[in-house]
Amino acid sequence: MDFSGTDIRKPLWILHVAYHGGAYHGWQRQKADSNTVQETLETILQRITGETDLCLTGAGRTDRGVHALDMLTSFRSGTEIPAEIFLEKLSRQSPHSLRILSLERQPDVVKGNAHTMALGKAYIYVIHTGPHALFLKDLTWSWPEESLNFQNVMEILSMLRGRHDFQMFVGKKKTSPAGASSVRTLYRAEWISRGPVHLLYISGDGFLYKMVRKIAGCCHEAACGRLTPEMFRSMLADPETAGKLCETAAPACGLYLKKVFVKENEWQRDMPGEIPFFL
Repeated sequence: MDFSGTDIRKPLWILHVAYHGGAYHGWQRQKADSNTVQETLETILQRITGETDLCLTGAGRTDRGVHALDMLTSFRSGTEIPAEIFLEKLSRQSPHSLRILSLERQPDVVKGNAHTMALGKAYIYVIHTGPHALFLKDLTWSWPEESLNFQNVMEILSMLRGRHDFQMFVGKKKTSPAGASSVRTLYRAEWISRGPVHLLYISGDGFLYKMVRKIAGCCHEAACGRLTPEMFRSMLADPETAGKLCETAAPACGLYLKKVFVKENEWQRDMPGEIPFFL
């Protein structure tokens, strides 16, 4: 997370955005010349404020192709532009793949940022099990198998709720700092069916690299009968036995960051909602 160029003497602005992940190479600014959400927003904000050192901080990161329904971000700016006019300018200059949900200047001196404010997150995986749907290609993960056992999926999700060591769901390319814990608490892990479209809803106090995508991959294995609830129970009790059953990460296209929690027990009021296609 890049916090360079931030001056805590300047007022903190809180910005909520939604975006179509298919248009970007992920959230975080990259060294190579690639289109990212952070870089796109920073360019617009710098143009509006005239502050070339303005840096945007996200509550987290999303991979290439992952969508966001409500990403919490923040930046520091000494601009005197009224919030309403600032919001209008930002919305007007943003591309169609990105929507500004709200913009607010904090009234008092605040030392933190969006990253330190985040107490947890909620994600949704949108899965389509009906006939091939051409126009849902970038919005859902397609499960083409004819026979799927959703009861297995729900049993596995019930085991994930609570506090566990989720090391078996960490992406291989990610190296954790020495002594970093892979223990997390999942508040909810639910499966909701809406006809041929299904929502995998997961919320928790934090997520490891590719953790949600790997949990979704296990759900697919369970639905196809290759992973039984009994096998998964053993894996959860002893992550060393996970083997290849937790190696597959689901594709990014069906994953949505739904909400970033900034208040204690805010997760209790968050609900899966409807299919997130009409934002």
